[in-house]
Amino acid sequence: MSTFRAESLLRVGWRAVGERRRKPILDAVAIGGLLESFATAALGLELKGSVRDLSIYLRGWSVSNACNQHPTVLGAWHTDRGGVTLSAVYDEAQSRRLNAHVMKIAWWIGAEHHDGWWHCYPRFPRDWIKGIGRP
Repeated sequence: MSTFRAESLLRVGWRAVGERRRKPILDAVAIGGLLESFATAALGLELKGSVRDLSIYLRGWSVSNACNQHPTVLGAWHTDRGGVTLSAVYDEAQSRRLNAHVMKIAWWIGAEHHDGWWHCYPRFPRDWIKGIGRP
């Protein structure tokens, strides 16, 4: 059904690095799992199948939209509302600070476009909160 495996959410967590620092264990598959969770939980979409050729959906997206300092993941699905494309930039520093997953997410459903900062906590990957978190 989707581009990302569902069990990737189980690998999203935190591990100690040294005595004082904590670092997220995330790869593109895990970030993609969070993006898929966002599409279904926050946007209320029913994902019917992934799109293999993203070029037809990425007309409004360019390399300048991605931040070189943060991991970026793209995904596209067929949904009950038509085609949807999502991109997410994972902010590792803010995620460490909040002990949450903080991402700038952009999505296109047809010609409609939205973007903004969202976050969720590792124990509740389907509960998305608008905003970057505490100041």
